[in-house]
Amino acid sequence: MKKIIGILIFGFSLFGCKEKISEKREFEEKVEFNQRLANELKRMAEIDQIAAYIPQGEYKKMTDEQWNSFKDSVFTTH
Repeated sequence: MKKIIGILIFGFSLFGCKEKISEKREFEEKVEFNQRLANELKRMAEIDQIAAYIPQGEYKKMTDEQWNSFKDSVFTTH
């Protein structure tokens, strides 16, 4: 009797864990690539890298106060 109950519990747990494929397919079909968002994230990463290192290029012309303000704004925004 204990074996039968064990087999039933095991069988029900297998069916209970089965993934619903139809829901997964619906979600995958709805996903669209957002190029504008990708561009924004790429630009944010570039600015993060600039703020993480010693100022170069146009940022080298900033005073220490301006540079620190720029870094703080980047790190809090991103």
